Amino acid sequence: AAIDYKYSRPRVNREGSYHDLFPSVTAKYTFLPNLLGDIGWGKTIKRPNLSNISGTRQIDDNNLIVTTPNPNLLPERAEKVAASLSYFFGHAGINNVQVVASHTKTKNQTLADTITSEEYGNTDPTLDGYDFKSFRNATSPVQWNSMEYSYTQYLSFLPRLFQGTSVNASYTRTYYKANPGVLVYGIIPNSIKGTIGWSYNRVRLSFSAIWQDNSGPFLNNANRYQKENIRCDICGSVRLTDLISLYFAGRNIFETSHRIMEKSAGNPDVLYRYENYGTIWSFGLKGAF
Repeated sequence: AAIDYKYSRPRVNREGSYHDLFPSVTAKYTFLPNLLGDIGWGKTIKRPNLSNISGTRQIDDNNLIVTTPNPNLLPERAEKVAASLSYFFGHAGINNVQVVASHTKTKNQTLADTITSEEYGNTDPTLDGYDFKSFRNATSPVQWNSMEYSYTQYLSFLPRLFQGTSVNASYTRTYYKANPGVLVYGIIPNSIKGTIGWSYNRVRLSFSAIWQDNSGPFLNNANRYQKENIRCDICGSVRLTDLISLYFAGRNIFETSHRIMEKSAGNPDVLYRYENYGTIWSFGLKGAF
């Protein structure tokens, strides 16, 4: 009966509309034959996730959380400036070292708030002790800044068997600025990624790893964060014919866990949640026509 009531109440129709102009401009300048500068500016929009603005509330009895949509959530609007400097080297003209800096100003940043059942004004006794989570827009802009350093090289100078080897490495630093009371969750301040690829005749292989620093506030709680971790992936393919290839991919091949830690004043950080989904393998045939 409760389920029938939940899903059979009269349909509610809501309408909304908005229009925007999204200008953008880019410019490039060649300082030297192998040194290229690039700068760009533009405006974009990000609409709210459908689950954040519509549907019924979701009750998580395992973690004691009730998630309630907010139909009045507005789309995020961002203005971004990015600049890069690329240095190319080697005979192929594709080996390069690059630096990219970006600054983004976001209005109506979507924030997730979690409050207690008492603060929410809960009247359902079965939900006493649950946390209530919903979404709202920040009342002031959030400014994002990032800097990325990357290196790519194809090792064509190696013996023939290994001439198809390539390496790529990058480091990214990300942080944001916001007024007091505006807390953005899940930010990874530092990350390092590396990839080594190899191809020979019909065979291609690639191995990549990424290290992520301790995150900022996590799971809508200022005292929780995701512990640093390293994840490794592998993929490859064999071209059976000119049109058909067999491929495979493995994600998180060393089964690195996700550990959510919680800070406690005057005490060491404690493990709040442990998640390990193992390795995800996929295999398939790919055809080109």
